[in-house]
Amino acid sequence: MIERCGSYCLSDVDYVHAFFPHLARVEIGRVQLGDDGLLVHASAVGAVANCPKCQVASLRVHSRYVRRLSDTAVAARPSRLMVTVRKFFCDNPSCGRKVFCEALEFADRHAWRTRLANDGLASVALALGGRAGARLSRVLGIGCSPATLLRVIRRIPEPAVTTPRVLGVDDFALRRGYVYATVLARPCHPDRPRGVAVPARPPRRHLPADQDMEGVA
Repeated sequence: MIERCGSYCLSDVDYVHAFFPHLARVEIGRVQLGDDGLLVHASAVGAVANCPKCQVASLRVHSRYVRRLSDTAVAARPSRLMVTVRKFFCDNPSCGRKVFCEALEFADRHAWRTRLANDGLASVALALGGRAGARLSRVLGIGCSPATLLRVIRRIPEPAVTTPRVLGVDDFALRRGYVYATVLARPCHPDRPRGVAVPARPPRRHLPADQDMEGVA
C-alpha cells in the first residue's frame, strides 16, 4: 500500500520506520497487530561483523537465531521485536573466541529490552521508584515489576566525580553519648545554582583542606 501525502510518497516500510526510527539499520519483514500489542519481525543485514574480543571483521556466517526484545509502546500498545541475528566465525587464529554473535545498535548484548525502552524505564524509576514506577510503566505499555526498576537504577553508571570547591562538615550521633560520626557534604545555597561556591568558614584545624578546595564550611 502506498499513500501520497502532498508531494511525498510513504510506503509501508516508511510508516514502520517512522514509528521505529531506531530500527533503521535492520530489515523489517512484517508487523503483526494482536490483542497483546505489536509484534515486529526484523533481521540484521550488515555485511560483516566484528568480533567483540579481537575486533577483527568476519564474513563467514555460522548460524542464525532469533532475539526477542521488548520495545517502547506505540499508541499505548506494547511492542515486541523478533530480530533474526547471525553468528559468525572468527577468522583470527590468535583469538580465543571461535564463534560470536553480531551486535545490534539498538540493544545491548544479552539484553531483553532495547536501549530506548531501557532509558524510558530508567526515567520512570528515577522519578517514582519501584512500586509507583511499576504501576506507571504498565499504563505506558512497558510493564515491569518493581524489582526490575530497581535493577535498572543500579545499572545506571555513576556520574564522574569532581573535586568539590567548598566542603561542608557536620557532626552527628549514631548513638547519643556513645558513637559519633562526621559527614562531609557539598553545601548548596538556596539562592544559587548547585555547584557555585558559597562563602565558607575557615577550615577546621583537625581537618586540612585539599589543595584544589577553596574552603571547608
